Amino acid sequence: MKYCENCRALWQEDFCEICGSAELRDVLPEDYCILSECAEDFGGLLKNTLADMDIPCALMPFGNGARSAFGLNLGHYRVFVQYRDFETSKDVLDQLTYDPTEDLRKVLLENEGKWHIKGKFAQKRMRRKHKIPENVETFAFIKRALENTSSITDEGAISDCTEGGHYLSVLCNDRKIWFNSVTYEIYV
Repeated sequence: MKYCENCRALWQEDFCEICGSAELRDVLPEDYCILSECAEDFGGLLKNTLADMDIPCALMPFGNGARSAFGLNLGHYRVFVQYRDFETSKDVLDQLTYDPTEDLRKVLLENEGKWHIKGKFAQKRMRRKHKIPENVETFAFIKRALENTSSITDEGAISDCTEGGHYLSVLCNDRKIWFNSVTYEIYV
């Protein structure tokens, strides 16, 4: 692995794709390497997570020059870790940025036969809340929403369900459809 001292970046090639320098050297375990560029709040989270694992991390602010002219935070960080911790830090970064939407979509669709809404009142409320047209079946609407949503999240444990489970939230037209991850009951 080659290292650009100007950019603190790692490369397989013999030149830096950022600055174009061909003066790269072999990377040393103590070299600080760029891990990520991220928003300020996420940079703080990443730094704290790495610190909990005893991995040294450096954050360098960067961003729009106009923001600094007005004395504002730049809003973004470049995150650097030592090469010896690079792979572990990369795994941590991947875990922190994991989006469960596709995995949750797959599980919910595989268990479509278990979907249910308790009571006619709850079903009527679901139809009214989500403005489901009369000629569209409720579960067909929910399935289409599930297939087309860009966000499915785990909102935490359900405390009042004897069977347990988590609330799985499906974003649908600025409203949410909630599933129990164990019973597949759909909540309004």
